Amino acid sequence: MRAWSSFLCLALALLCACAFVGAQRGNRLKSTDASDIDRGLKIYEKSCAVCHFATSPEKKIGPGMKGVMKKPKFSNGWRVNDENMRRWIVAGGKNMPPSRLNAEQLRELLAYLKTL
Repeated sequence: MRAWSSFLCLALALLCACAFVGAQRGNRLKSTDASDIDRGLKIYEKSCAVCHFATSPEKKIGPGMKGVMKKPKFSNGWRVNDENMRRWIVAGGKNMPPSRLNAEQLRELLAYLKTL
């Protein structure tokens, strides 16, 4: 009986830990809505469109952005995901200046880039 109650206590503790981690993750992640995408479009038009086509994968000054978030890897070999795109935007690149966008603007820009 004692082993059974120890097992139940351990299972309950594990369940609570999983629920806590899930709740914390939910607090960090903000869902994307149409207004995020609209604001991301405006940021793109102001900060990115001078060098990058949005509706074509063809190079302008920098690479075209159409389908960029659907590719497996960037030209530098990094896997395409939100974090690596954010890193690229913030740090800049070969001919790309570093960004001065804040975290919210970066999130909105990424929301827009995912629609291309």
